[in-house]
Parts: sequence; structure tokens; C-alpha cells
Amino acid sequence: MFSFDGICPHCGSEKGFNAFGVSAYVISDRDYEQFPLTPTEQRIQEAREGVNLPVMRTLKDQQLIFTLAGECRRCHMPVLATCIALGKDFLEICQCISKARRATYCEPRIIAFHPAPVPPYAHPSLPEDVRHAFIDLQSMLREKKMPHFILTGCRAVLEAAVRHLGGGKDGDALYARIADLFDKGIITASLKDWASVVRRYGNAAAHEMKGSPEEAREMVDFTRVFLQFTFELPSTIEKIRSRAE
Repeated sequence: MFSFDGICPHCGSEKGFNAFGVSAYVISDRDYEQFPLTPTEQRIQEAREGVNLPVMRTLKDQQLIFTLAGECRRCHMPVLATCIALGKDFLEICQCISKARRATYCEPRIIAFHPAPVPPYAHPSLPEDVRHAFIDLQSMLREKKMPHFILTGCRAVLEAAVRHLGGGKDGDALYARIADLFDKGIITASLKDWASVVRRYGNAAAHEMKGSPEEAREMVDFTRVFLQFTFELPSTIEKIRSRAE
């Protein structure tokens, strides 16, 4: 069998894929920096100086483009991966796919996945702890983890973001910190109301271990909007202002 690495566009898993099929190939324009001519081919090329003739290669030495059909090891959904590899590696991969007991260490260069995986929201303006935690939350949502874990995580991300924004003071409850941000004009009334919704859902999930997949998705979506408004938007405005000056 043959397997290849990648992030599943369906569930977000990084466990990779088991290949179950391979397409016909096309011969690619050779990357001569990565695959230079052999000494024999170099002599042939020198003998043909001034003559516009290509160097003939056997299939195993050609650089080929082909597509692998694979199945996610976690969710078992299908993907297509467009790859580049030398002909000898392509032939080896074909043998491994057709024979379940045969393995190989060939690693084709994957240039595209279909469907393409959607990267998580992780704007560089986000504080490091908020960014990493929210990336994990988005992965949990794609992998369909328990909704109450995600709801609790949204509350934790919101609380960390509010703290970075200067809401309230040490010892204040989250609702008081959110209200303080509104009083300072850092967030709008609608963001204040939505932040309170995330806080309530997170509290309920933490104490009662309840929540639906729809609620988890809604709270992740709102948390993204909150972060975009409070961190990404001011950062973008500052960059535009700096360029204008």
C-alpha cells in the first residue's frame, strides 16, 4: 500500500491518506536545478550544440505529473492530490497501490489537493496565546470534537482576548471586563451583547457539559468576528495610516 501526508479538507486531520488509485501521467518540464543532466546526457547535449533537439530520457528518469486518489485515515473521505515525481518513483508507487503488502519510502512532491484544505484563521495581529488557542478550536470544530469542549474553549479565548485589550482589572468577572471594554469605546454594543452570549454558552458548557454542533460552530464564528474587529481591523488601519504618512 502507499500513503501520503497532508491535512484533510473534510475533517482537518493531519493523519494523512491511504492511496487507492493513481491517474495516468504527463511528462513535466524538467527542473534541471533539482535533477541535473547525467554525465552521458551532458556529453550528448554538448555534441548537439547549436541543434535544437531535446535530450531523450527513459521514462524512469523523466519528471512526471500525476494524481493520487486517497482516503483520509480519520474520516475516510476521499481527496485527490496532484503530484510530481521521477518516473521510477511513479512506477514504484503504482506497484505499491496495486499490491497491499508492498511498501515504499518514495515521497512525491504534492503541488495541490482537491478539495483544497481551508487554513485556520490566525492573523498575525492576534496575541500569541489567543492565536494558538483559536487555531486549536478551529481544528476541534473540523474534527467534530465534543461541542461543550469547543464552547468552553471559545469562552477561554474570549477571556484572554478581553484581558489583552485591557478590559477591567485583575479579579473582575468576565462580564465586568466586557462591559469595561464597551465603556472605553473599544467594542460596539453589538459586540458587547455577542460576547456576553459566548460567555453564557461557555459557562453552561463548563458546568453542564451540554452543547450542540450548531452552537459550537456559531460561537467559533462569532469569536472569529470578535478577534477580527478588535485585533485585525485596528492593525490594518494602523498599517494604512503609516503608509499614508
